[in-house]
Amino acid sequence: MNNLTEYILKARPDSAESSIKAYTRILQKFLKHPNFIGENDNETWIEDTEWIDKYIDGQEFTNSTRRNYYVALMIYCEGLNGGKYSQKWQELPEYLHFKNNADTLNDILKQNKGTTEKQAENMPSGDEIQQLLNKMKPKIKEYRAGLDWSSKTMPKDENNMFMAYVLINIYLELEVRNEIATLTLLGKREYNKMKEPNENFIILEKGKTNIIRHKYKTANAKSSGGTKINELSPNLKTIINQWIKYRNIQKGQKLFPDLQPNEEAKTSTAELNLTKFLQRYFEKNLGKKVSTTLMAKMNIQEKIGKEAIETINKISKTRGTSQTTITTTYGT
Repeated sequence: MNNLTEYILKARPDSAESSIKAYTRILQKFLKHPNFIGENDNETWIEDTEWIDKYIDGQEFTNSTRRNYYVALMIYCEGLNGGKYSQKWQELPEYLHFKNNADTLNDILKQNKGTTEKQAENMPSGDEIQQLLNKMKPKIKEYRAGLDWSSKTMPKDENNMFMAYVLINIYLELEVRNEIATLTLLGKREYNKMKEPNENFIILEKGKTNIIRHKYKTANAKSSGGTKINELSPNLKTIINQWIKYRNIQKGQKLFPDLQPNEEAKTSTAELNLTKFLQRYFEKNLGKKVSTTLMAKMNIQEKIGKEAIETINKISKTRGTSQTTITTTYGT
């Protein structure tokens, strides 16, 4: 099989590891398809745009997933033909075909930025989330009280409940993405000794606990608005400290070890495992398949107010001005 990582990095050298794995996962669907087995060395399969379109259209993909497939194919074309420092790929018919499809889907997605019908069905209310947390809290407290800390016995159901409890509380307090799955536990002294930290950390200090994110949204903090530092509330700090004790997490270890991909899972990521874990947990205990995106939407709508968001969107469309301009220029 082609070295997909090499081609992806040729095209997009600043790609985050999670993006590389996402593109790889998509491209492997084609490379492993029976139609193309045996053709992986000559790389001509990428030119069969008619078959590729039929394959993508034949799946039950959302428009955003279809867009992601075409973006991955664009990147593969770029990497095969010199990557970032070449212009050869810009005139290739297959590249132009994939770009046209990706652009068309992007336009559709921009016009439908609101909650989809499927998302609306799974969107939880703040009350539903709080009721779920209220049911979990006494069970966790009861279990911790009877835990044999010396043996560190952690039945799967109780462990999953506790981890979900911690994650939900984080998402309710902070407007974060799936990078929370990559947090590494450190003390302030150890963190200060790092010359150029480029990962995500939870930093324990005597009087406070901070989450410090250097990698989020895109490849690095430099291209995404700088390092993000969030001091946790006393309540969230207590919950996380209890989790650290419960799992016996040491400095230098991941805060959520169960979400880390094993060595065999080459296309999986901690971020992907996080959203799958929460979707399964919510589906089982709330009857709704709530993704981390829906958690963020619910949380932001609860804090800002749905009517305010809809008003900003309406003004933006009428005036022909971005939502960002509306809030930063006219909102202050």
